[in-house]
Amino acid sequence: MSGWPADQIIKRSLSELSASAHNSRTHSEAQIAKLADAIKEWGWTVPVVIDEDGQLIAGHGRIMAAERLGIAEVPCVVATGWSEAKKRAYLVADNRIAEMSGWDMSSLISEAQFLMDEGFNIDLAGIDEIFLGASLGEYEPILEPTASHREITDADIDKTQGKLEAAYDKAAEQSLISVMCPHCGEEFEVSGK
Repeated sequence: MSGWPADQIIKRSLSELSASAHNSRTHSEAQIAKLADAIKEWGWTVPVVIDEDGQLIAGHGRIMAAERLGIAEVPCVVATGWSEAKKRAYLVADNRIAEMSGWDMSSLISEAQFLMDEGFNIDLAGIDEIFLGASLGEYEPILEPTASHREITDADIDKTQGKLEAAYDKAAEQSLISVMCPHCGEEFEVSGK
């Protein structure tokens, strides 16, 4: 297939780009900070998608991170000739389709362990102990110190138990979502799990 938007990557000044008024994806300050940290670590790896007028179709969060970092120009692909409906559909699809994937937790834990063993900050990859524990439905503590032949003490167990309780509490807070009843309009929180 030819004529894909990604066939040609161009650089555009941030001042030439504008956010879509139809973007329904939100970005928290914490996520923007993580995106900025990722850009600092790996550089710019995925171009944003724009229309011929410079309106963003995909990449709003990366643009916010670029602004935070003071980046003047970013790589873009131009979706040429797309109808308004096609642009708006892709605006949603770019985020929603990715959310439909799952995780091979065994592989993810293995990768996280490798990165930690190498001294890499796994938070840059969006991985933290709370995510790993909550995703597994359990929490497997790593006792400290790292000396392999040291006897485990009650203090080690208490420290790990505290981490477990904090991780569980944070995961429980993050798993609540607000929903609105389509019949009566009442809003309430339910578990997102």
